[in-house]
Amino acid sequence: MGRGRAAVALNPDETQQLIIDESAAARQLRAGFPWLRFEDDLESEFRREQSDYEGSPTWPMCWERVVDKFRWLAEPFCDEALRADIIAAVDHLDEIPVADLAGLLGTVSSTARRPRSQPRF
Repeated sequence: MGRGRAAVALNPDETQQLIIDESAAARQLRAGFPWLRFEDDLESEFRREQSDYEGSPTWPMCWERVVDKFRWLAEPFCDEALRADIIAAVDHLDEIPVADLAGLLGTVSSTARRPRSQPRF
């Protein structure tokens, strides 16, 4: 399908330009964010501003949602046992040496090793 350009307003003073190749990642992005409009014309833009979202300072995530998001984000890079160990370390960060958490994070793969089990968080 070619390439498209997307302008994403992160806050009122900042807009980020993204040039997206029509690839598996772009198709996944389209599926996960149906409100995004992609144009084949490189000069076309879209804007979507959102000042409040789950995880923003005005709408913080609860611990369970943070854990769910972490599991989804980390799934391709580490197995369930390592994810559980990292979650436990973060949950008890005030009780363990930071080096313990750093050691766990150091074992996470820098490249994806497996596909995500869910297409979207």
